[in-house]
Amino acid sequence: MFEYVYDLSGCAYAVQGLEDVLDANDIRKGELIKLLAPAASVLGGRVTSLTATYTSIAGVAAEDKVASDGKVRMKIYKSPSACFKVNAIETAALTAGSGAGTWGSTDLCSGTTTGSDELLNGGKIKIKAKTALSTMTVGVGDVINITAYDAVSTANGIITVAVGTPITGDTAYVFPPIGGKFIIPAVTDTDHNMGIAWPAASVAAGTCLIVVDHDLENNKVIVKVAANVHQFSGHA
Repeated sequence: MFEYVYDLSGCAYAVQGLEDVLDANDIRKGELIKLLAPAASVLGGRVTSLTATYTSIAGVAAEDKVASDGKVRMKIYKSPSACFKVNAIETAALTAGSGAGTWGSTDLCSGTTTGSDELLNGGKIKIKAKTALSTMTVGVGDVINITAYDAVSTANGIITVAVGTPITGDTAYVFPPIGGKFIIPAVTDTDHNMGIAWPAASVAAGTCLIVVDHDLENNKVIVKVAANVHQFSGHA
């Protein structure tokens, strides 16, 4: 989910506003929500849960809205320069590349699409766990810079400095590069726990998040909503 941290404008407090919502909506604090089209708004609700990765984003829910609880207005963080923390991408067990410092991109993406070439250049990997037989020369908690990314090569797609060869069972956190544009995972998650993922190759229309910073200590990525999908900065 999206946890408010600060505003790039320098505003010392979180900018919130009240928005109309249908009583039937089920929205959780920290969930991205969208602005309904005018034709839908006149039917009683102005905001609702995000149903696509690219839409007119109204903001982030600042409180819970339980379905049929009688509430027809809710608070949202609505500043277009507000920044939020989301979980860094966690990998499944890694497969070895062909040499030291190469990582299998299919495993590293952990179920998301592999994205396009150079997408992760300038990002970071933080070692989460090592198997007993690991040959990596870095320890748990160490951070490694991503120097190149080849979306086509599932065996050697992510290149870092030489740290030994990852093997099955080694796991890591992935921090996308600052300034990169990314998407949210499937928005059908019933637990409303949205995070960050990479778009499919050559697909820019799905991007709605910009990486602002890394919180390496707490395994978080700090993001803001991209201007072209925020209600105050232009619509798609």
